[in-house]
Amino acid sequence: MSSVTETKTTVEALPQELELVNWPLRDQPRCSTTIIVAAVVVAALLTIAASSLWFGMIAFAMTLLSLWRIWLPVHVTLNARGVTQRVGWHQWRTPWSQYSRVVVDDQGVTLLANSAAAPITLLRSVYIHGGPQQLQLIRVTTFYIDTHIAH
Repeated sequence: MSSVTETKTTVEALPQELELVNWPLRDQPRCSTTIIVAAVVVAALLTIAASSLWFGMIAFAMTLLSLWRIWLPVHVTLNARGVTQRVGWHQWRTPWSQYSRVVVDDQGVTLLANSAAAPITLLRSVYIHGGPQQLQLIRVTTFYIDTHIAH
C-alpha cells in the first residue's frame, strides 16, 4: 500500500492598503517642541558667533525650512506597490524593493533603504509614526519587506 500525504501550503493574504498621516507637530508635540527649541538655540548661537542678526535670522529660517516634516502633514499610503508619501500636491512612491529591513519601536517603524547601491540611498529611509494603527503598520511593513526579501 502506498501512502499519499497531502502538503498544505499556506498563502498569507495580502494586507489591505494602509493609510496614515504623519504630523509630528500634532502627534508628537513634546518631541516637536524640543526640536523647535533646539533650532532657536542654534540660531541664537550662530547670531552671536557671526555678530549678525541677519545671519541668525537666515540660519533660523533655513533650519525651519529643513524641518518641513514637522510643520506639514505627510500622508503615507502602504500597499503592494510600495510606500507613497504625499505632501500637499506633491507625491512620490518608493517601491518595497528599495527597502532592506524594518526597525520597529514603540511609536512606529523605520523603513531602512538598501545601502548596497550607494551611501546616499540611506537618505531614502523613512520613519512612519504608527499611532493607533501601530500593530497594523507593523504587520503591513513586515509582510511586504519579508515578501520582497524572500524573492
